[in-house]
Amino acid sequence: MPIDASVPRVRLVYAFDASPVTGFYSVNRKTPNINKKHLAIDRIYERGEVLAIVPSLTSFISPPSEANPRIRGVRYNLFYRLNPISNHSMLEFACKLQVVAGHAS
Repeated sequence: MPIDASVPRVRLVYAFDASPVTGFYSVNRKTPNINKKHLAIDRIYERGEVLAIVPSLTSFISPPSEANPRIRGVRYNLFYRLNPISNHSMLEFACKLQVVAGHAS
């Protein structure tokens, strides 16, 4: 977000199947330092999907921060099959999350 008092700050981000590689370092240093204050990020993913190992491994190498921003991994286990490629379906993941939340049958 641009550094401007008229622009509201983002406080909570839900990132689905987020990559640990972001554009964080492609902007000037002042912008992310201001934007990450009081920010919470939930990285949400399905346990059995093909890219699920990436956040698990990176959290051992570089643990998620606990503040400014607070980064939390939210892992679900909604698919009961062994194929990690087919478990990478965002449509199916969204539908299963909706069922778990009690908003669909």
